[in-house]
Amino acid sequence: SSRVWRKPVDLRPLWYHRAPNMRRFAASTAHVAPMPFSWTQRVAEMDSLAAMGNVAGVEPLFHSLIAEAPGRSRFLHNMVLKACANSGDTGKAAEWFARMRERRVGANVKTFGKLVEAAAKSGNVAEAHRWFEVMHADFEPTDVVFCAMIGACAQAGRPQEAVAWLERMEVAGAKPAVESYGSVIHAFAKDGQVAQAVDWLGKMQLAALQPNDVVYCSVIDACAKAGKPGEAVAWFKRMEDQGLRAEVTAYTSVIDAFAQVGQAKQAAAWLRKMLEAAMEPNILSYNSVIGACARVGHPGKAIAWFEKAVAAGLEPTAASYTLVIDACGRAGKVDEVVSWVEKMQEAGLVLDPAVFTSVIAACARSALAKDAVDWLRRMTESQLQPGEPAYSAVVNACGKAGQVEEGIAWLRRMAAAGCRIGIRPHTSIVSAFARMGDGDGALAWLDKMERDRVQPNVLTYTCAIEACGGEGEDSAARVEVLLRRMSGAKVQPDKVVYAKVARLFGPSSGVLELLRNQTSEFAHSLGNDSGYITMPRRAKVGEDLARRLESSRRPLDMSPGMTFKRVLRQEQSGLPRQKQMR
Repeated sequence: SSRVWRKPVDLRPLWYHRAPNMRRFAASTAHVAPMPFSWTQRVAEMDSLAAMGNVAGVEPLFHSLIAEAPGRSRFLHNMVLKACANSGDTGKAAEWFARMRERRVGANVKTFGKLVEAAAKSGNVAEAHRWFEVMHADFEPTDVVFCAMIGACAQAGRPQEAVAWLERMEVAGAKPAVESYGSVIHAFAKDGQVAQAVDWLGKMQLAALQPNDVVYCSVIDACAKAGKPGEAVAWFKRMEDQGLRAEVTAYTSVIDAFAQVGQAKQAAAWLRKMLEAAMEPNILSYNSVIGACARVGHPGKAIAWFEKAVAAGLEPTAASYTLVIDACGRAGKVDEVVSWVEKMQEAGLVLDPAVFTSVIAACARSALAKDAVDWLRRMTESQLQPGEPAYSAVVNACGKAGQVEEGIAWLRRMAAAGCRIGIRPHTSIVSAFARMGDGDGALAWLDKMERDRVQPNVLTYTCAIEACGGEGEDSAARVEVLLRRMSGAKVQPDKVVYAKVARLFGPSSGVLELLRNQTSEFAHSLGNDSGYITMPRRAKVGEDLARRLESSRRPLDMSPGMTFKRVLRQEQSGLPRQKQMR
């Protein structure tokens, strides 16, 4: 009797009591096992994969979700197209659009926008323009689509087309955003046009748009590609003055600016600044420093920075190995070049055309013509098409080895392969004639160059002078003809030409007198628009050498083993040649 009755507590949710339909639904699905992830969770996962451009990961989720919600077909198809756009897979995007048509799924603005973005990401301007026109037939293009078209031109390195699309965007009534101007600046930066990139940054500010760090990085990158490290540093500091934090890309662009001009110490110093700023350099940052060491021919330093990148936990890319190979090749260390090629293969990396070209160039620097030809054949056996640099290196190897006929044969193969034949392979052939002492062959090849409308440069003429300046009775006359021909072609002689003529004929010869007169004519012509082909500081070098030769008071004891500078030093000191050499 002491027990009190209490109403039992109902633990079922409130919706169970208020919604009869929900009660019936719960009863009908009571036997179904719960899903590990809800539909919304899987859509979120699909969107995350699409943002990363992971098409292979998005496709299985699409097939599972479309079966549960066929009414969301267009939404899910657009999600796959988003993955294709972020990966730049134009072919896959077109394939999924065709599936949409087959399933009679209607396309909207987002659909075509993703198709344009996919083509833009890969830099396929023609394909992006085609999808834009298809879209324009049914829909009004959005700001995002116009920005994608500008980005496509930027990716393809077509700055003028990017400007045209920005103007078309304004005519259509769309307001360009920071990204639109940033893409135009990036287009000029990719082509190394610093002045135009800076000009468009000013236009962006006049449009009341504040440049972000990406825009400043594009300007810094333009300075890097133009080989202007001082301007790159100035824009880096200007970005910091605007309160923007310099990211890894900005530091890497400054490092690359110094690397482009071969200033390895400054490039390494900026990498250290990057580390001091608590930034983690990526493999591109290290590659720029390795490339700077390669440009100045320091393989030891290049290998040291390669090892530092590995010690930092970074995985070297094919470009990393290629730059080390190039550094060893520039130093003439062919054995180390082959060793690094083997290391690259052991790392599971595929040898690309750049690697083969670097190896062939290394063989050419050491005059190993047979090895250069063997590596070119290995390149073709690897189903890779040799380009102009590879063929030029083989011709150069034959030229340095004095194999004229082989060099000419490879030059013809180069033309048959459809490669553009520039000045370098022609100069290699003239150099081969010079090594054989065949002046007639060198002059005949110069005539051929003129018939082929290839303008010889100062190095080509220098090799021809070497070929004609032998011990023949008419050698002086032939070299004088070459010098007049050089003057008529408006090619300026440099200090190497002076040294070679002085070594061949002596400082009191008529040939050198003719060269002095030409030097004074060049110096006089530099003040007007004469059209002469000039190189930095070469006119001043020529004047200094001519003045020093004029001040000579006795004949110089020239020998084939002495450089022109050493002979001048002998003249100034008054010591005998043998004592001066010691």
